[in-house]
Amino acid sequence: MMLSLKMAGLEKLWRRQDLACLQQAIPRSTGVLALAHAAACNTADTPDRHDAPPEELIATLLEMADIFQKGDYPTEIPHPAVPSAAPALIQIASLLPDFTQPARNPDRDSEQASEKPKEASSPSGFFAPDVWTNPDHVRFAVKGTASVMLSYFIFKILNWDGIHTCIITCFIVALPTMGEMVSKLTLRITGALTGGALAILSIIFVMPHLTNIAAFLVLIFAGSLLAAWVKCGDERIAYAGFQIGLAFFLSDLKGYGPTSDMTTARDRIIGILLGNFITYAVFTSFWPSSAYDKIRDKLAATLKALHAQLAAPTEQERLQRAASVQTALAQTERMIEFASVEPVHLRARMEGLTTCQTMTNQIASLTEEALIPARRAAASAQLASLDKMLS
Repeated sequence: MMLSLKMAGLEKLWRRQDLACLQQAIPRSTGVLALAHAAACNTADTPDRHDAPPEELIATLLEMADIFQKGDYPTEIPHPAVPSAAPALIQIASLLPDFTQPARNPDRDSEQASEKPKEASSPSGFFAPDVWTNPDHVRFAVKGTASVMLSYFIFKILNWDGIHTCIITCFIVALPTMGEMVSKLTLRITGALTGGALAILSIIFVMPHLTNIAAFLVLIFAGSLLAAWVKCGDERIAYAGFQIGLAFFLSDLKGYGPTSDMTTARDRIIGILLGNFITYAVFTSFWPSSAYDKIRDKLAATLKALHAQLAAPTEQERLQRAASVQTALAQTERMIEFASVEPVHLRARMEGLTTCQTMTNQIASLTEEALIPARRAAASAQLASLDKMLS
């Protein structure tokens, strides 16, 4: 959300006051979600309790959501009544009255609306900080170059212009770790196979029955709708949607009208499969890099962000730090997912993967607990134990 706010600030189309109010609301919305999850978990852990649902709080939140949905933001939000025995709900209610009312100077906030906190920003520069000292960069360059040159050699030897996608595939699926590469090449294969199959089936069963441009546009619309639907999904599958659309368009939009040539779809799929195989073989045979080796650094960064949340002096800063913890935690969980899909010979030495998954679950719980004043001391003690586990 902060990225969207930054883009809105660069557009110069919105009032500074509006940007400042939205900047105030973003970390508080993260806090409300975290506290609501904590309240739900607490209810699940104590099924014998029969507290009345906080109807006034629920109604207020639904009304706020409706206002945001309409493109506006709520102001002068009343403090809803909540059960006195629910600290998480009490904390949610305390965040609502100034949900979109910046406590500081609005002009100053609006100028900073498109900026990230200095602690959360990464160092800028064209090269990575360890570009001259880390041998992994040289090894990655060698493996990538070898994959491309081998694909180019096969492409020229076969004299098969249609499989030129094998060279492009090497550039696209070559990523720093095996887990990332396996995920990317799986999406590329899946998308290309799906798009190519749709294109071939449409050429066989649909194209012969098209009699005008309107019918042809309906066919293109159907293929585009499926590709766009997948592309707009989660980042784990979005790239497959791009490949579906590309394979479908290259096959069915070759000329100025309907086509009966299915060689484009066939050659593209063969090229992608060849490029994936070559890249996978090279990257798993020489200096394989595992995502498991990077999980520890991700966990350390997440714990550091959690320490900053607990040490934050103000409520607003604490909420901002909580959002940073959620971002770092998502990156850690993604790296664990990458490690879990790596080849078997790399996963054989991942004894601590289950422990890492357990730590991420504990960090997620501590992030929520740290937002409740009464539970902050206990969260600090649990965080110290996590530091010992990582060290």
